[in-house]
Amino acid sequence: MSGLELREGLGSFVFSDAAAPSGSLRVFFYCPKPGRGDSRIVVAMHGFDRAASDFRDVLAGPADRCGQIVLVPEFDKVQFPDAHAYNY
Repeated sequence: MSGLELREGLGSFVFSDAAAPSGSLRVFFYCPKPGRGDSRIVVAMHGFDRAASDFRDVLAGPADRCGQIVLVPEFDKVQFPDAHAYNY
């Protein structure tokens, strides 16, 4: 996945991963304004409600204040239909 650049603000991208049943996962992100070379990356796991984009939106405000990048991979119900698939 070389060459990926996250633009400022909210968005998503598709991450190729052989471990996913379809071979890819959607990842929702928030990226603060440029200018900080020391931004930390926070990977947050949504709950069993599968609301990855909503979870990203909730974390965007605090992440902006701290200059953090937020990544929330989506484990959708189609690829990960039950608790076992979601957890493992």
